[in-house]
Amino acid sequence: MNITSNIHLAVEACFEELIHDVKIYGPNHCVDHHLLSLHHLLGKNFSNALKIVDEGGVSNLEAKGSGRIIYMVQGKTEQYYTVFPGHYCSCQAFFYEVCQGNALYCKHQLAARMASIMKQHKSACVSGEELAVALMNNVVPRVS
Repeated sequence: MNITSNIHLAVEACFEELIHDVKIYGPNHCVDHHLLSLHHLLGKNFSNALKIVDEGGVSNLEAKGSGRIIYMVQGKTEQYYTVFPGHYCSCQAFFYEVCQGNALYCKHQLAARMASIMKQHKSACVSGEELAVALMNNVVPRVS
């Protein structure tokens, strides 16, 4: 096992502990040691992700009927990126950092994951067509 695999396992273990604690104590319960561990392992991408979450930049879109879920995460400008937290982000950093093996996740993936864990995202139930438009155009339908 290489060092990247070990870091990935440590990050996933931290996320699992955080999810477990939030289920028991509620979404406002983020233990400092979890956040510090994740920051230590993930660096600036994690800090930037928490900033996005704090600023309300994460939207969760769920398609009526199919239950498919995507996240739309706001970038530095008004642009939104399509995110599947553990697998994909439409931002350039995902391609240049994550796909090239220089980072485990981009800040948008981490923001979507943390917002989901802490229940700090806007949510909307949309039609399958609206979800497809959001995917194709990186545009968020009105969410509450």
